[in-house]
Amino acid sequence: MPSIMSQLDYTRIADHYAERVAVHRDLVRAFKAKRADDFAALALGISSPIGNYSASEHGLGPKVLSRVQPARVLDLAHELIARDPMHVPRVVWDANIWQLKISVGSEIAAMVEPRRFWVTNTRTVWAHLLVKHNDNVKKANDEVQAYRDNDPQYTSEMQYAIWSDIHLKLDTALTRLAEAGAEHAKQQLVKAGDLSYLWADAVANALYEFRDHLL
Repeated sequence: MPSIMSQLDYTRIADHYAERVAVHRDLVRAFKAKRADDFAALALGISSPIGNYSASEHGLGPKVLSRVQPARVLDLAHELIARDPMHVPRVVWDANIWQLKISVGSEIAAMVEPRRFWVTNTRTVWAHLLVKHNDNVKKANDEVQAYRDNDPQYTSEMQYAIWSDIHLKLDTALTRLAEAGAEHAKQQLVKAGDLSYLWADAVANALYEFRDHLL
């Protein structure tokens, strides 16, 4: 049986990637212009789900803004990109913004500076685990339960430590996923994205959506 990655439609992945890059540019313009309202709405997936799938999928953006002003979200983005990517979990934890944890925070950082930061959410973790377990979907599904965004203990320090640990591992994992995705894309005569973390995120998204065909 061909590998799962080889079964993906890389034209669709490239289109997904292109949409993310376009929104990344819009987000950067709002970030540089210090347009807090516009930035927060996009960075939290409210004005467009493409700005933050982690927040949009769970309807977290409005919840975040019910507790903090848009300027606080803009400040957090500045705090995140001023630090090393490995410090994302600590910066997000210290910010103590309700409903804004590693998945949403890492995606904010990645959408502002995708050459340095990567997205750590259920989809990227599942893709990493699928590769780790050599396309064994059941093992990937079983292990990803420990990292689920909607786990009721996610706000506890113990659960947060689990997410912090996987965030540190995803740097190398997503770099490899991007490289593998680029090879498969080439075979389909599709040009891979040059922002490797956003490209890896697009591949991870496609893998996660394809899993329904594998169950």
